[in-house]
Amino acid sequence: AVAPRVDATATTSGVEGTSKPVVPGAPVQLQQQSGPTWATVATTTTDASGTWAFAQSLPSGTYRVRSSPGRGLAPGFSTSFAGP
Repeated sequence: AVAPRVDATATTSGVEGTSKPVVPGAPVQLQQQSGPTWATVATTTTDASGTWAFAQSLPSGTYRVRSSPGRGLAPGFSTSFAGP
């Protein structure tokens, strides 16, 4: 199955980005690495244009964003990035 492209940008006030192809209302999870696994620390959904945001400051650590739109698409992941 094809996975969506997930672009994420960490800012001083959280994380924002897009998921394409656009699937409005698709679940998006902010995940933090914990050893060899990833734990979901926040969830949201995409809007009508495929954008999403997590408005929270991040503790230090390694993060990624996972989008699981369904509709025949496999889950997609952003590249991992560091919290402050």
